[in-house]
Order: sequence, then structure tokens, then C-alpha cells
Amino acid sequence: MKLKTEDIKSRNLLSQVKIFIADQHPVVRQGFISLINKEKDMTVIAETENPKDIFSIIKSMNPDMGIINISIGGDFGPELIKNIKAIFPKLPVLAISTHNEALLAERIIKAGAKGYIMKNEKPENLISAIRKVSKQQIYTSDKVTAKFMDRITHRDNGSPIENLTDRELEIYILIGEGHGVKQIAEKLYLSTKTIETYKAKLKEKLNIGNASELRRHAVLWLNSNNK
Repeated sequence: MKLKTEDIKSRNLLSQVKIFIADQHPVVRQGFISLINKEKDMTVIAETENPKDIFSIIKSMNPDMGIINISIGGDFGPELIKNIKAIFPKLPVLAISTHNEALLAERIIKAGAKGYIMKNEKPENLISAIRKVSKQQIYTSDKVTAKFMDRITHRDNGSPIENLTDRELEIYILIGEGHGVKQIAEKLYLSTKTIETYKAKLKEKLNIGNASELRRHAVLWLNSNNK
């Protein structure tokens, strides 16, 4: 666990939006902290790279909102958001991701997050997202919003990807990103046997014959949906 403490008197903390950041990448966290703490109306009061610390930090630090990387490990994005909202229903959450895939963003918002934003968004967009989400307003980037509208207009409920569970979708995405079974197991705190079982389910649901074909399928799907 890594906590960032502030001098309440010097930063007038009571008048600011108090933010908690959970992201596995130190560079990302430090970049967000530097950007956020330049604003007069917001400040980062806690940070962590460990998904196991998220709930204890929220309970002890009582932030006004959380910025959560949906790929931090452990529970997958939608499941993690659901678990956070089940215990802290009033806490607004801004989900951050490397994917602008509308299916994933839709599941995150339905799970209870107030916002979904890409890591590579412009700094001013992140600040805008924080201000909206802290007020319990929905925020998605223009690109993700456009993809939402396209899904509504051209939704294909017959697509096998639509029928994957959240965990299956997560493993499918990780396969598409080039992760092997051992890497996925370590990231999700699961056994390699469990990951192999999920891969078998994916091949069955997607009508795919072998692991190489599954990898190609996942890569192509990610590339086509992250444009």
C-alpha cells in the first residue's frame, strides 16, 4: 500500500475533491497525481498499486471519488466496480483503461462506474472527467460515446463476443494483448489450470479450434475495436 499524505492547512483539503487512485503503474499514478494536484479544487489523498488494498484504503481515507484502472489485477473491471459499489454505493468511480472498446465501456458503466476514460486522453479531458464524476455525472470520451451510439444503432446480439462473461472477456482481451497462460494467472491471482479451463470455454463459445487461432481471433478483435 502506498499512501500520499497532504498538509491539510496548506492545501485547504476540506474545500477540495479528495481523490484515491488505484493503478499498477507507478509512472501513471505519479503523472495523474502531478496533474490533479495542480488544480485548486482537487487533490490526491491516497494511491495504491495493489488491488488487495483498494477496499481498506477507501474505508480508512474516505475519498470523495476513486480513479480505478480496470486492469489492476484480481477482479476484472466490471466485477471490481460492482464489488466497490456494493460496499461503498455513494462513491463515484472513474474507470481508466487502455481500451476504447464500447462493449467493455458499456459493462463498466452498467456495473456502477460514473465514468470511463482512456489513459492516453488529453490532460484537460481527465480533469473534466474528474469534475463531472465527482458530481455523480456520467463521463465518457467523445470516441467512446461515438462507439456507444454505433453499438445502439448496429448492435449485433448474435455476436459470440456479446455472450462472453466478464471474466471470459477479460481473459480474451489479455490473450489478444499477447499474455500467456502463466502471465494471465499471475495477473488475476488464479491458477494456470483455471486459465486453461477458461481458454477451453472461449474456444467452445467462439467456435475456435486451437490456441493459436484463439490468439489471432483476439488480436484481430482488439485491433478492430480499439481504432
